Amino acid sequence: MIHDNQALSLQKTQQDDAEMAQAVLKQPRHLAIIKAGGELDGNSLEAHLGGCLADAQTVRFSIYDDSSAFFEALDNGLNRAEPALKQSTFVLDALICDVSLSTFEQTRQIIANARQRFTNLKIALFTSEASESWLPLMIEQEITQLWVKPVPFDLHEFGDSVSQLLSPSGCVGLHHHMAKRPELLETMHVTNSHQINVCVERFRDILKQQHVDTIDEMITCFLEALTNAIYHAPRTPSGHEKYKKQSVIDQLLPSEIVTVQFGADARKVGFSVQDQFGALSPKTLLYWLHRHQSDSGLLDTHGRGLYLMYLLADHLVVKIDAGRKTEFTLLKSKSNVESAQPHKSILIHHDLT
Repeated sequence: MIHDNQALSLQKTQQDDAEMAQAVLKQPRHLAIIKAGGELDGNSLEAHLGGCLADAQTVRFSIYDDSSAFFEALDNGLNRAEPALKQSTFVLDALICDVSLSTFEQTRQIIANARQRFTNLKIALFTSEASESWLPLMIEQEITQLWVKPVPFDLHEFGDSVSQLLSPSGCVGLHHHMAKRPELLETMHVTNSHQINVCVERFRDILKQQHVDTIDEMITCFLEALTNAIYHAPRTPSGHEKYKKQSVIDQLLPSEIVTVQFGADARKVGFSVQDQFGALSPKTLLYWLHRHQSDSGLLDTHGRGLYLMYLLADHLVVKIDAGRKTEFTLLKSKSNVESAQPHKSILIHHDLT
């Protein structure tokens, strides 16, 4: 096993991610936010986003009190920061829609109208309600981001979500979800099935050191993510799974090696598991989440592990670079108050370009 506690592998990962995202970051982008309620004060929100985004100089923010104001601005060809902007040059890259006060049908119309104008638009829904109730609409409209408002509202967390929505290629790796100076960050490369137990015991030690109460739950999540990456990601030329679950694999091919990261900072502890295939799709993930959440999948053998990870972790983030890699990141708060949030976000990043 290649075991790097000196952050050497991490530095290489950061360098590769930075190079991949560099061209994207240099492109000017336009973000629109349709807000509802007092949590998203326009002035403080724009000031905070401008301060927390590393590439803020290339991002324009347009913040609207409701969808009517948003579409009126589009119809008039106006931008909040540049009132004279003409319709012919109005380009929108991402839309964050607060749906706390909206019905499904109202949200569907907003999304349809926005996508009719901007075909490659990235969309995130923002709500204080149960995230699971929005899954049917997310599947129908192919929306992969639903952010649940934490109580109390956390502007810093919101800013991180905005940054990752705009630049998903720059959020691969556990370090992007940790403080700038984490208490712990380790990388391990799994090259055979015998190393599964080694990784599990190392993570168990970390959870004990970090005084996490839900050790068994996090170990369950980790085992699901790791065994899925080892046994389900590799495929034969005909597209079938190459390995049987729980079979002994003495040596994975270089293209099948799984990268694991463990991390902890003052507020949370977590892990990431990354394969080199990128075979999952957002549609598949949303389908199985909804099927198990709605009890339709009580007898299903597929998708149960994914739903367990979603239920047991405080944050589940899935990043898919089609044909190249899939990364599952799970985070658990050290605070019982933060872990007791009634609803959870659904975060699937894809098209990491």
